[in-house]
Formats: sequence, C-alpha cells, structure tokens
Amino acid sequence: MQHLFIETDVYASNNLFGLEEFPTKLNINDKEYILYGIVAYYSNHYVAHLRRSENTWETHNDLVKKIKTNTQSKITELVFNYIVEEIRPIVTCEKPSFCRLIQGLTGITDSTVLPNHKNISKILQLNNFGKAFRTFSKSSTIESNLNYVGNLDELNSDEDTQIDSDNENNLSSPIDMEYVDVGQLLYESNSSGCTNFSLPDHLTCCAHTLNLIATTDVAKITDTNYINISKKVFSKLSSFWNLLSRSTGASDKVFDICKVKFPVPIITRWNSTFDAIQKVLLFREKLNFVFLELNLAKIKNTEWVFLEEYCKIMQPLTTALDKLQGEKRNYLGFVEPTIIILRRLLIELSLLTYCSPLKYCVISSLEKRFSYLFDLSSPKSKSFIISSMSHPLFKCSWIPLRYIDLCKELFINE
Repeated sequence: MQHLFIETDVYASNNLFGLEEFPTKLNINDKEYILYGIVAYYSNHYVAHLRRSENTWETHNDLVKKIKTNTQSKITELVFNYIVEEIRPIVTCEKPSFCRLIQGLTGITDSTVLPNHKNISKILQLNNFGKAFRTFSKSSTIESNLNYVGNLDELNSDEDTQIDSDNENNLSSPIDMEYVDVGQLLYESNSSGCTNFSLPDHLTCCAHTLNLIATTDVAKITDTNYINISKKVFSKLSSFWNLLSRSTGASDKVFDICKVKFPVPIITRWNSTFDAIQKVLLFREKLNFVFLELNLAKIKNTEWVFLEEYCKIMQPLTTALDKLQGEKRNYLGFVEPTIIILRRLLIELSLLTYCSPLKYCVISSLEKRFSYLFDLSSPKSKSFIISSMSHPLFKCSWIPLRYIDLCKELFINE
C-alpha cells in the first residue's frame, strides 16, 4: 500500500476551502489514491481531520478535550432548517457571529467545515420547500403544463383527489410532479401580457391612520387662539400627570381626596390621553382643591370648557379607533360604515367656542387620508364596499344615496 502526502506551503490567494471541496480521489501515474485525512495549520497549532465516510469527518484537536465527530451533512441540514424556518437570508450562514455560534455549540474549530451560501442554495433547489409551486398531471401520460399552478377550480369534488401521505415516493416522482421556476414563470407571463398572476391589494391599517389624525394632523393646526389655549391646558395637565407618576406621596394624597387613581397617558397610545382627560373632567370640582394642595397651576373655567369641547370632538374618533383595532369580532366590513359615520357625527357638532379648528382639522384629515372610502367610485374602495354590504349588520344602510345604485351593481356583478 502506497501513501501520498501533499504539502502546500505557498498559497496563490487567501481563499478558504471547505472539507467537502477537496477531491476524494486522485489518479497519478495510473495509480488511484483515496483521501483519508487533512492536516490544517491555523491559530498556531495543527488540527487533523480524518475522513471516516462520505461527508463525515473526525476532528482531532489538541486544544479540545474530546475527539468529536462532526457530520458535515447534519450541520448543513440544521443550518438550512434554521434559515428556512426563521426566514433568514441565506448569507446568514457566512456571518462571523453565526459561524462563532455554531463553532461554540459543536466544538468545531475549523470554520471550513461550516456550510456556505452555495451549499444552502443547492439544498434549497433540491428540497421540497417549493411544494406550493408544483404542478400535477391528472395522469402519468399527460405532460404537466407550466401555466397550470394548482388551479383549484379544475378539481372535481366527486373525484378521488386524496394523496397517500404514507407514500413519499409518489410526491417526489418526476412523472407525478414537476417543479416550476416561479420567477421565470412570472417573467414570461408579464412579457406576454398575461394578468393571471398578481399580488393582492395593499391595505393600510385604518386604526393606525386614525391615530395619525389624532396626533400628527392635530399638531399641525395653525389657529393662534386654539394653539395658545391648548398649550396652557395640556401643560398644566402634564405637570399633574408627571407628579402622579413620579411621587408616591402626591399619588396617595390625590387618592385620599378623590378616592380614585388617575390614569397617566402613554405616548404610544393616543387613546390613553383621551381617557386621562375624561377622568380629569369627571372629578373637576375635587381636582381644583387637589391642584391647590399640590402647588400646581389651577385650571381656569375657560380651560375647563376647552377640555369639554376637546372630548366632545374626540369621543367619536376614540370610539371608531377602539372598534377598528379590536382583536375580536372586527372585520373589513366595519371600516367603511365606521369612517362614514364618524365624519357625519363630526359635521353635526356645533356650538363650539374654542375647538372649531380641531373639528375642521379632523374632518379634513379624514377626507384626505380616507378619500377612497368617501369616493365610492374609486377602484380602491371596491373591497370595502363588498365587505360592508356582505355584513348582515350593515348591508346597504350606510351607503350615501348618490352611490346606492353603483354599489348594488358592483355587489351583483361580483
């Protein structure tokens, strides 16, 4: 038996090579040599890698107490599963921090054993990860059509379409299944003018939009009288709320007088500000004494009127916001009627002394941000119209008279 030792002292470049990239057989002078091991020098010491079987390497490192067998395919499989399940980019496997994590968990000192993006990409192409894009032929004699991507309308409910889950070989058979390059398919359909493939319409979060109206848009009011009185009122209330949140003594004193705890607004939720103001209005008389006891600036009668008008305008907006951000019994069909009724309620408000600019600002912002809900002839309002008309609570009761015929026709045609 002859042995062949190949020593490489000079490198053409600083590239690193994985163990799987080394040839396992060499033919020299009509003699075949089989790769049994590799000795690598790095970090000022030698590490030996013994090839036990296909893709299985045993690492001998004098800095590690135990000899650990590292299965290349197993490590690659675990890394691949992590990237797919956590929806991470493939390049994650080559990031230094990720490599150090794998080396620390497995005891590997040679980074060349770790999979690279080429290994992961290759597995991704061969894996059944793309099952959603496979095409089935109705019989083994019919060739699969690239334009057919699981059209459920063509399935006959009377036919036996159940697939035996125990027979995995049937799923992987090239006769029964063909993998489709979705990118190429979409490109070809776009080039030929085909419109069978499209992404769903993007729907903005209506609850977040209402929150923007109550905060961002209201902050842009330019009326001088409104700005002056609102700054004074909210400055006094902020001092009161800050004192409650920072001083347990002040909080206990307020509780002794009012027999209730006052909520403190949260900056990320505008509703909390409205709830805090409403709580203050409920204990108006007692709070005058509380402000005196805590040495806080007293709220004047005109400022109390301002707070009442503020809550009167924001009450419908708060109710709509609570409804649209609910987690239970909340559907797309609630959006259109809620926004239309909200605007109507705001328009009907009258006899405002200080908060008229606030009222018109909210109405204007509603009409601007939800323009597609007020102009029902807009294509963007289609899904909202159908959803609301389909809901048994609303049906056609919310539709303005000038759009009633258009909505009925749209509902019938769809």
